[in-house]
Amino acid sequence: MEWYENNYKKLFIIPTLLILLSVGVIGWQIASTGDFVNKGVSLAGGVSATVSIEDAVTQTDIEQAVRDRFPQADVASRELSSSGAQRTFVVDASEIAEDEQEAARQLVAFLEETYTVTSVSTETTGPSLGEAFFIQTIIGILLAFLWMGWVVYLYFGENMTIKVLMGLLAATATVMATQGILEGTTGLIALFVIVLGAMAVYFSSSVPAGAVILAAASTVLFTLAVVNLIGMRLSTAGVAAFLMIIGYSVDTDILLSTRVLKSKETSVFKRIQDAFKTGITMQLTTTAAVLVAYILASSEIIEQIMLIILIGMIGDIIFTWLQNAGILYWFAKKQKTRKENNRLASRKKRGGKK
Repeated sequence: MEWYENNYKKLFIIPTLLILLSVGVIGWQIASTGDFVNKGVSLAGGVSATVSIEDAVTQTDIEQAVRDRFPQADVASRELSSSGAQRTFVVDASEIAEDEQEAARQLVAFLEETYTVTSVSTETTGPSLGEAFFIQTIIGILLAFLWMGWVVYLYFGENMTIKVLMGLLAATATVMATQGILEGTTGLIALFVIVLGAMAVYFSSSVPAGAVILAAASTVLFTLAVVNLIGMRLSTAGVAAFLMIIGYSVDTDILLSTRVLKSKETSVFKRIQDAFKTGITMQLTTTAAVLVAYILASSEIIEQIMLIILIGMIGDIIFTWLQNAGILYWFAKKQKTRKENNRLASRKKRGGKK
């Protein structure tokens, strides 16, 4: 731990590089696909067919066959279960046809012509509905960040004017979103700018509050980048997992900040050590539980949620203890130096009067 105390500034390189790499991956994703994440059928629109087949085929075989038949379509598949010779697959496809019902009919017809199908069911989502729902979920995440930042600043910030104004801003943005004033791509961009502005105000006014918010944002960016790298197609359940990551990241960072800034009994570094013992225990036990749930999950939805949370937990450990802890240690040392200088200046002033 003494090594960390002497090298905490150098360790900032690790989270900084991860943030830059994450932004680069997300930027590449946008340049390549036009979206910052791979969207599943529930978010992008299309057809999802659950089909049971008696032929000896694999997930890759089905996916390639559908791609060959519908070269213009975006196709993904996964195996749900196998029982003897029968296997059940889920085939997701978008852009087979302009009408989703026609797309479902064509996909089912192709599967029944190509394989020995014992049962098949389909679900369809219109592109406009999927896009609208995706934008609404992103607006929900941005509002969560806005309120999270305000609550953090409410606890750690000192400027009452900023507390009141930012609370009114968060409430106004929420009302505008629920009333449909902030909707569509334009509303999403406007809300994104509002959130960035609020985060800048928080960080410039209160370093501890800004550090907590920065750690949460960094964890989300890191998780999103890894999700893109592994090619995961995000569903509505995956969006919910990102909201869980925000909540858990803030939880561990507030624990650290409270221990470091609110306690005065021991040295700053000793407070960080005590917070580390508690925080890392929480993080590792949660990570272990999520890993077991991911391994044992039989549902694709649960599997995606657990995998996203697992990635987020790994990112949270890095950004809490290499980024946030370092910022707080630097801030606390700076505060201590400022107080000592003020005390010395006060003594000199009193001595001059005598």
